[in-house]
This record gives sequence, C-alpha cells and structure tokens, in this order.
Amino acid sequence: MRHSIKAVAVLGVVVVVAACSETSVSPSSSLQPGSISLSKAPKVTVCHAAGRAGTTKYVAITISANGLGGHFGNNGTPKAGHELDFIATAERPCNAPEAAQLRICKLSSAKDPSTADLDRSFHFLREDGVEFELKFLGCTEPREVPPGEITLTEPHDPNLPQAFSYYATHVIVTNGTLVSSSGFSFLSRPTIVEDAIVTVGLTSGELTTVTFFNRN
Repeated sequence: MRHSIKAVAVLGVVVVVAACSETSVSPSSSLQPGSISLSKAPKVTVCHAAGRAGTTKYVAITISANGLGGHFGNNGTPKAGHELDFIATAERPCNAPEAAQLRICKLSSAKDPSTADLDRSFHFLREDGVEFELKFLGCTEPREVPPGEITLTEPHDPNLPQAFSYYATHVIVTNGTLVSSSGFSFLSRPTIVEDAIVTVGLTSGELTTVTFFNRN
C-alpha cells in the first residue's frame, strides 16, 4: 500500500512539471516580427587627430553613434583633448588634402598706371562656376578651392574704348604653377581677340595669387 502512494506522488510531480513546461514561453518565441526593435545604433567614422601640432594626421575610428559622447558634446563641439577631431563625411574624409587658397588680382601694365580707369570693372569666371568682378588695383579675398588644376577666364570685352585698352596682356602666378594660358600678348594686341584664360596648378595648403595685367 505504501508503494502505491509513492508512485502517485511521483506522478503528481511529473504532471506539475509538464504543466509548467507547456505554459512557459521560450525567450526566442517572444521576438515576433514587429514586436520589438532590434536595430543597432549606426556606425560613425570619427577622424581623430594624431601627431605633433602642425603635422596633425588623422586616424579613422569607426564607432557606434552612441559612443560619440567620448569625442563630442551634446552640441557637437569636440571635447577637451579632441579639439581637432571631426566626423568624416563624403565631402571631408580623414586625411583629405588640405584646401588651397586662391586669390585673384587685377593690375595695370601701362607705362603710366595712373592713367588706368579705377572705376572700370572686369568680369572673371572660375571653372567651378564662381563669377565675380574686379577693378584695376583690386584683389579678391583668398578663397578655398580644391588642390590641383583650376582654370580662370577673363572674358574679352567687345566694347574696347580704344586700341590696346583693357585687354589682358600677361599674367603672374605666385606659389602655384602656370599650366597654360591663352589670349595674352606681351608685345602687342593679338590679331585674333580671345578670352584671357589661364590654368593654374594649386598646391594643398598654400596661397596662390594669380595676377592679371591689362594695358590701358
């Protein structure tokens, strides 16, 4: 009789365990589509400044966007010790060549420059679409441009007031390389009037001044 009671007791335990296993939910079955977000924070490439001052190079560090707090504050300003760090973009990758500085000037090459009409404006065009006006004895402010070659055009003025007046005769380039030019004449006005076009080689991190000279 005692053996029968033990068997029932064991059976009861088995039943209870079986009941628990049927009603419990496995962790994996709760992750139904759309029931919970499993997306991770996007990755961000931080360009971390390294090297001595003046010779800084950047080390690309790809981290979770959640980890930006170690480099940047809430307003995106680099924290102390990371003053030169920045977030890489397609336009500004780590260790991209430093921009070149370009300044364009307009001077008179007449024997008597005092006869130049200082109010007369000259139209210029950069190959990247930037247009601007310059007067005699004037220069643009230095502007950042990609290093490499860039072409500048001073369109010919079809309404010249007199012969040898207001036509580009030569150009001087400093801290850069004169690659090619056309429309210039050192001795006399060209028989075929052309736009004054100059292509200049610009060096990373340097200021290049291109000076157009005109007779007047």
